[in-house]
Amino acid sequence: MLKQKDFGIVAALRKNSRSSLTRLSKTTGVPISTIFDRLKGYRKLVIKKFTCILNLGLLGYSSHAFFVYTICKSKRSRLRAYLLEHPNVNSVYRINHKYDFLIEVVFKDILAQESFVDRTEDLFSVRPKHMFYVVESIAKEKFMTDMRLFKDRRRISQEVNKRIDAF
Repeated sequence: MLKQKDFGIVAALRKNSRSSLTRLSKTTGVPISTIFDRLKGYRKLVIKKFTCILNLGLLGYSSHAFFVYTICKSKRSRLRAYLLEHPNVNSVYRINHKYDFLIEVVFKDILAQESFVDRTEDLFSVRPKHMFYVVESIAKEKFMTDMRLFKDRRRISQEVNKRIDAF
C-alpha cells in the first residue's frame, strides 16, 4: 500500500508525467531526493508506462469506437492474439457478464473500421454484440489526478460528496 505522500506524487505524475523533479517537489511538498527514490521504486510496480494521450482527430483518425464481443472458448485466445497485433486496436479488455472482450479501435474513417469488423467476423465467426462510436471524448485518464484528495485522506469522502452535490 502506498503512503500518503506517495499518493500525492502519483497524482502529480498522472496530471503531467513530464514534470521535473523540482516541479513535483514544489507541487507535493516532498523533497526532491525522496521523489527520486520513490520514482525508482514505482517503475514497473506502480507505473506501468510513461505515455502521452494523442488528439486522434488532428492526426486524421476520425473513427473512434468501442466494441463488445462474445466468442466461443476455443477461439478466444486466437482472437485475443489477433486483436493485440492489429495496428488499429488501441485497447483490449477481458470483461464479464455474457461478453468476452471490450475493444477500443481507431481508424481513419468508418469504411476502414467496417472493413476491420467484416474481416474479424470472417476470421473468427464473431460479430460485435454492441458497437459504440465515440462522439466526443470528455475526460480521459482522469483517475487519481486531483492531489487535493490525497493531502488529507480523511476528507476524501467529504470532497467526493461535495462534488456529487454540486451536480
